[in-house]
Amino acid sequence: MKENKAKQEKELEEIRTDTMAEISKLSAELQVGIAALKQEKEIMTVYKVQQESGVVTLEVGGTIFKTTITTLTTKANSMLAAMFSGRHEVHTNAAGAVFIDRDPTHFALILNYLRGGQLPSSLPILTLEALQNEADYYQLHDLSLLVAEWLSELGRS
Repeated sequence: MKENKAKQEKELEEIRTDTMAEISKLSAELQVGIAALKQEKEIMTVYKVQQESGVVTLEVGGTIFKTTITTLTTKANSMLAAMFSGRHEVHTNAAGAVFIDRDPTHFALILNYLRGGQLPSSLPILTLEALQNEADYYQLHDLSLLVAEWLSELGRS
């Protein structure tokens, strides 16, 4: 009987040890999940503030641009629309700007195109070629085709 009781106590101790190990494991997983949820909440809060204000600060290659989410999402299939659709995490720098690692030289033309589809009609050929490259990068297919048409008219392709 003492052997039986000792055996039961040993089994209970093993169960207790296994249970405590499982509780510790689940607790650690829970803490990781809580941390991930807090991070997601912060991201959503930042994005919500951007959406509510509508104004986004971009730092393109070191130059600051301010625009709206509406402008950036005008062309639904573009890279910029995807970035600011809310489906992707958008990282900001210490100043709160979204950094895009591109040459800023022609980004104002990109924004003006998104704002109303208008571009100056007398852009130099080198500017048009660079603009077409940027349009391709940002996946602004209509702009790329427009610039290609202008280049064709100028005898460049």
